[in-house]
Amino acid sequence: MKLLTILFASFFLTAADVFVYGQQTINGRVINEELVTVPEAQIYGEDTLLLGQTDLNGYFEIIVPEGINDLAFGWIGHEWASISDYCNYIEVILLYDATYHYRSNRKIDRLRRKRFDELSELHKQAVDGGLFKAATPCYEREFVPIKPQLDEIKEEMKAEEKVNKKYFKKLAVGDTIRIPYSGHNRDREGRMGLVVFSYVVDNESFDCLIEGVILQKNRRNGHNLTYKVTNLDKCNYGTVVYEDNEVTVGSILQHNMKYFKVIKEPKPK
Repeated sequence: MKLLTILFASFFLTAADVFVYGQQTINGRVINEELVTVPEAQIYGEDTLLLGQTDLNGYFEIIVPEGINDLAFGWIGHEWASISDYCNYIEVILLYDATYHYRSNRKIDRLRRKRFDELSELHKQAVDGGLFKAATPCYEREFVPIKPQLDEIKEEMKAEEKVNKKYFKKLAVGDTIRIPYSGHNRDREGRMGLVVFSYVVDNESFDCLIEGVILQKNRRNGHNLTYKVTNLDKCNYGTVVYEDNEVTVGSILQHNMKYFKVIKEPKPK
């Protein structure tokens, strides 16, 4: 009878192990490097399978199918964080997808590496602030250089910049333009912070388009436009903030076409 009990217990534990490793339930929380929770951050398995997203407070619970060894966390305006060898409770800090103007591609990776190396200290601060529970992360996360991709993009951008320069010349004071923005983070007042899209982004369907009339053009440090906001109906974020200032109809904004996208009809040939 005792032997039968042992065999039954052994079978039960083996079956339990198969269930756990065949399909795991993982939960946790996602914040960014400013120690602010990230709502609606997306979570992928092996970069292609969408497993779920965080709630309004950055918490999540997902079911990871068998065979998924790596998880990727990301959201608009942030770099993707890929992790492996994870446990059942994961706390992740996303780094901003920063723009490094006038930096070499090698320098960009050095700056990114410096911020990446600060993640351990940020994790401790998140624990002290009550955002995280675990003293240290229970997963592996490696720094991924982006210089090779940046070198390739640089060549493509040289060609695109020539087109954009012609586009800038075609624009005139009084022309109506539409500039696409993406949501970054909401502040304590619930206002959505905005960031602009690179001019090489092909997509023309955006969550926030701010329409305005050009007041001034100049070539100082790029292809600069000064424009007055005339319409916010196509910005789906409600109250928005750009560079710490609330944007309303009548606001005067600056935009550099050398780096950031402008939409205008008809398209230049």
